[in-house]
This record gives sequence, C-alpha cells and structure tokens, in this order.
Amino acid sequence: MTNEEAIWTLENGAWWDSLPDDISDADKNPLISAIELAVDALKGHTGEPLTIEQLLEMDGEPVWIFRLEDQKGWWAVIYPGKKVANTDYGGYFDFEDYGKTWLAYRYTPVKLDAWTAQWKDFRGKPKCSMCNSVFPEEYFQRPFCPKCGRPLTPEARTMLEKRLRGARR
Repeated sequence: MTNEEAIWTLENGAWWDSLPDDISDADKNPLISAIELAVDALKGHTGEPLTIEQLLEMDGEPVWIFRLEDQKGWWAVIYPGKKVANTDYGGYFDFEDYGKTWLAYRYTPVKLDAWTAQWKDFRGKPKCSMCNSVFPEEYFQRPFCPKCGRPLTPEARTMLEKRLRGARR
C-alpha cells in the first residue's frame, strides 16, 4: 500500500460505516483526531520541503526551519498573518525569502548519508566505517553493522529508505 492509498483509505474508506451507531462523541473524537494526525503524517512525511502554500495554511503550527547559508536547522512556529516564522530563540524568517535563504519541513529531515556506512578491510576482517568495530570474516556478507545498525550495502540502504518513508514491503 502506498502513502496515497493509505490516505485515501483513512479519509474515504468504508470502515467509517462500520463504526457502531451508538458510539459517543467522547469515543469518536479521539478516533477522528488520530486519523487526521495519521493522514497529516502520511502527507507530510515525504522528506520534501513544504511549499509556500502549505506554510500559509499552518497558522501557529511548528515546522523545522533549515537555513541554507550555514545548513543549520531548528524548530519554529509559523505565523502567516505576519509573513514570518518565529524561532525558539526569538529570530524570524521572512516568507519573501522562502526558498532563497531558508526552507521549512513538517518533520526534521532525515539525512540518510549520515547513517550509511561501509565495510572496510582491517587485516582481513570487516570493520564498520562509522563505528570502527571489527568483526569476524564472515560478517563481510552482512547488510547492516551488528553494532551501530547502519546499512552497509546498497540493498540495506534501500531497505532503510523504505522504512523511513513509511513504505510497506
């Protein structure tokens, strides 16, 4: 199932009709909130920066701000009426500069490259390039480092990308 199919099922699926007629608002409201949150996560977990249109719909909501100049990021709250994003340290970013000097994400972006490692040869034994752990010779065939868990092969990297993007096998 793709994210788009999951969104459609959550928003339009026939399961809504299977809810008991006598379900109270106290029971229904948390369910509706949970579904809305799940749909929001599915829509926003693409790893792509938000569009300016999406930002304008996020009055008072938190976003991850990424400053292009120095590659730093932090959480901020969007106030589209003021055309700025306030950061937790009191700074702001003007919407006119969006895409030029800063980007915003619904979630902290995953930097997969920082999680990728490779086996290095250390006197005939495999050594993880990230945690520097050395293992018995037969570990050269393993796709993930047994100590730090980082992917060590292209197949393992693809598997991790699917997990991080919420894709099913």
